[in-house]
Amino acid sequence: MKSPWKVFGKILIVASVVNLVGSCSTNEKNLEAELYQEALLKQIKNRGAGVEGQDYILRDSSLIDRPEWINEVKSWAESNEANAEYYKYFSNQSGPKIQRALACDISKTNIRAEVSVQIARGLVSNLIGYIETNVPNLTDREKLNNYLENQYADKVQSFVKGAQALKTYWEYREYRVDKGAKENFKAYVCASLIRIHKSSILKAMEQARELLLNNKMLAAKPEHLRQLLNTNFQILIKEMDLEIQQKTPESGNVEETQTLRS
Repeated sequence: MKSPWKVFGKILIVASVVNLVGSCSTNEKNLEAELYQEALLKQIKNRGAGVEGQDYILRDSSLIDRPEWINEVKSWAESNEANAEYYKYFSNQSGPKIQRALACDISKTNIRAEVSVQIARGLVSNLIGYIETNVPNLTDREKLNNYLENQYADKVQSFVKGAQALKTYWEYREYRVDKGAKENFKAYVCASLIRIHKSSILKAMEQARELLLNNKMLAAKPEHLRQLLNTNFQILIKEMDLEIQQKTPESGNVEETQTLRS
């Protein structure tokens, strides 16, 4: 029978080894955190305090460097995303908010709103003449114009689906009156990077087009209206860069530009 003291001694050795390994791991993590924080504070000092025309001092941020995708989303996607030709990439930065989560949620919502506005404006771009000619009643014209200007984009936003949030970046800022701000306060701003498959945007465009075709006040000459909307649809495809490069049986290994829907 083994001596209980020997057994106890082995337990102590094992426990010491575990503690030593855990201690080393913790120390490494602490060192990494310290180095990151040191680099972050240095970068914040460099770009947060002395920028001309900036009405705030940067106090903290989620990354040491401000991401390229905030201002150069297309070039970032082309360099970093393997399937960039199949997706549209969008970025948006919120205004200052007291809560960081709220700022990030708003930046994501703003992107969907921007996509819907672009679709809505593109589809109604040349309908003014049609409305003037085919909607003779002044009250109906005013109602229709109000709908197209103030409500249609909101309807289209419900069609924009499949958005995938890829990245977020936040800053904690101290806005200062002495630097040009209207008042002294501290707040977060957040930028979001989202991608949406081009087929999802095209589907939203199709639904938005059908919404106009089914509008009773626009139904005086439905074939003429359909032609106008189809023209707008094709123009919008090019403006939003919704054509993709894909291989087809006819082309063999040659990539041809094709539109997923038209």
